[in-house]
Order: sequence, then structure tokens, then C-alpha cells
Amino acid sequence: MKVISARWLACVVLVAAVASCAGLGRKSNFYSVNPDGSTSKKYSRVNEYTSYGQGGLGSQTKIAAAYEDAQHAPAPVIPVEILNATLPAGVTFEHGAVNIAKDAPYEGVGRFELGYWLSSAPLETEIEEDLKRLASVTNANVVVVEVTRVSHADPHVNFVSGILLRRHDARSEPAPIAKAEPPAPGKPRVKARLLYEAKARGCLTATEFADEVSARLGYSPWVDSSSDSLHAEIVQQGSKYRATVQLADGASKELTGVTCKTVTEALISVVLVQLDGPSTRRLD
Repeated sequence: MKVISARWLACVVLVAAVASCAGLGRKSNFYSVNPDGSTSKKYSRVNEYTSYGQGGLGSQTKIAAAYEDAQHAPAPVIPVEILNATLPAGVTFEHGAVNIAKDAPYEGVGRFELGYWLSSAPLETEIEEDLKRLASVTNANVVVVEVTRVSHADPHVNFVSGILLRRHDARSEPAPIAKAEPPAPGKPRVKARLLYEAKARGCLTATEFADEVSARLGYSPWVDSSSDSLHAEIVQQGSKYRATVQLADGASKELTGVTCKTVTEALISVVLVQLDGPSTRRLD
């Protein structure tokens, strides 16, 4: 029998979890985009992570950073079995340790706790995508989770804790670590230096704009040393906003809208075509 030492996270005191999330505030997450194109306010963090087995020491920093990157993109489409407060056959929890029977097709990956900002805590039915993100960055494909709500009167999730397993059989291959899809044959990824400026109130900063484009492409095209550059600018003119972008053929395109968000969305669409379009060559 394989034995993996662990502390069952159901004993984590609620007060400690609240303290870990309270007061940190919410930073804008311009990577996460709702189906209607608006910025998502959903955001969570790794409060605790411990990898099982050899080489597991010091894993929290690496996994926490990888999970944050995964939060900034759509949830990966991977097969993940999510068990709510239920252990799979062959896996037991006794005297503070996770035990895996020799004939059980599992190996332990790690234990975790994800915390949510109370100002936008999700409902229990809304956390599946975050669990898939965590599984992807830990190379797990089974998540045993226990949900702790804000209170008896408030059904929103305060934090979730549990263990991650990897199942080895033909029914469910180990989940791959989330990464961008490779470019299509004959279509190399374009790299460029971003020259972006938006002085109008409510617009994205250069960093936020760069990150938003990267998230939608599935990779970061920005290289400061690149000989190719992409020029984009947003200005406010009276009650309207105007964006200009230099196209690959040297021409410029102008976009207008009544809000900076509207113009920015249109600008991002044009930039994506320039960077990922079938005829992309030079940007400058």
C-alpha cells in the first residue's frame, strides 16, 4: 500500500482562510474575458499547495504562479474527474494520511486550498473551471474537493480544499499541463515590439493591452528587441474615442466608438488579424 502523508484540509479553520483573502483587495484581471467580451471579475488564488512525493518541497511558489497564469486564460478543455467530498475506490484517508491501495490506478499529486475574494465569491456551481485550471498546472486528472461557504446564510464559496490525484488507465489519461496550441504548419508565430499609448480615462494600460492580446492569441507575441513593431494609439475626442493602428502594408486604420472599451475591443480584433492572419508578414 502506498502511503502519502497529508493533513486533511477539512480541518482548516474558516477564520484563517478569511484572513488569507481579506484585505488583499482585487486587482483587475484583464486576461479573463466573459462570453460577451467584457472583463471577468472572477479571480482566485492558491492559498496553499503541497506536492506529494520526492521533489515536492517548495512547490507552492511554482504552482501558485502557474495557477495565476492559468486564471488569465479560458479554462483548459481536459478530462478531469471532480469528486465532491468523496474519495475514489482504492483511496482512503486514515489517521492524517492518504492511502492508495496497490491495485488502485492512482498516484497522489498534492493537496491544495484555493481562496476567493469575498467581494466576488462564486457559487459552488461556478468553481469547476478553476478546478480544471489547477488540475492542468499540476498534471492531475482527479480532484477531490471540499467546499467551505462564506456562512450558513451565504452560499457563496469562501475557499475550497482537497487533494489532487493522477489516474493511470485507458479510461482517463493524465491531464497535460496547460499550454498554448502549437502554430499551424507553415504559419510561424509573429513577434513584434508593441508601441501602444492610450491617455484617455478608462482605457487599458500598455501592459494590460499586451496581456489581453496575448491571452486571445494563446501566446505572447511581444519582443522588445524585435525589428517589427505594432503601433496603436487611443485618444478621446469630445464625447467619442478614436483608435489608430498601423497595418502590415504600411497603411493606417482608424476606429471610433462612444466608449474606450468599445474602441479597445475593435482595436484588439484588428491587432489579432495582423498578428495571426493568413497574410501576416511585417508590422512596421
